[in-house]
Amino acid sequence: MKKLLISVICLIIEISTIQAGRPHELSGTVENNLYKDKKYNFSLKLNDQWKYTLQKNEENYRLLLTQRNYDIPPDYVNAPDYTLIPRIVLWTDTTSLHPFAFLDSLVSNTWQTEQKKELFKEFEILNPVASSGANRESTIPRGRKSVEIGGEQGVVWQGKSKYMKEVSTSASSLAGVRVYGAYGGAIIAVKHENRIYVFHLMTEWAFFDAVLQQAINIIGTLTFEGAPKQEKAPDSKG
Repeated sequence: MKKLLISVICLIIEISTIQAGRPHELSGTVENNLYKDKKYNFSLKLNDQWKYTLQKNEENYRLLLTQRNYDIPPDYVNAPDYTLIPRIVLWTDTTSLHPFAFLDSLVSNTWQTEQKKELFKEFEILNPVASSGANRESTIPRGRKSVEIGGEQGVVWQGKSKYMKEVSTSASSLAGVRVYGAYGGAIIAVKHENRIYVFHLMTEWAFFDAVLQQAINIIGTLTFEGAPKQEKAPDSKG
């Protein structure tokens, strides 16, 4: 019996090791700067100004974009690594809510859902704790507006969060320089059938307007080729 138990444990460990070594299926493919999602039948036109990273196909996060040649704030000229690299992340899931209502649920202090918990892991503009290396203030909304994306009505929300950082200008420096700045963030949401697509952008505030325009140019190319019909939208209640 003891030998049998040991054999079973060894078999479980072997199977786990094999599965861990297998590459994860990615969320989509990119050819000629066109991202095509494998699971949800939508596409997005990328460009060479942004580096893309495909996410795992089983996850709601589908795509991560980081700006290649980003600007450095004057305070970080001698320590450029402290600059927040502009990044865009795309998340999608089913919902019964309109994009405006879904956005309201994200910025609400009282509304709690499993979707919101998942989003807060990457949507740093809404979650000051997620920003390492910076002492951040709460995000101040800077307005929202309607926008058309892929033939559907969407919404763009903007926010600003001031921060303070202790910046070391050299490896031998014993004391850091205190820098005050701000981050700018945007959330863009659009719904097709019962599936919502939510983009999050965050960058240094000094370059926010220009970076947001680049992001809007990319997001505006979102094309829906049909969504899985068998999905049922949750009621989005906490």
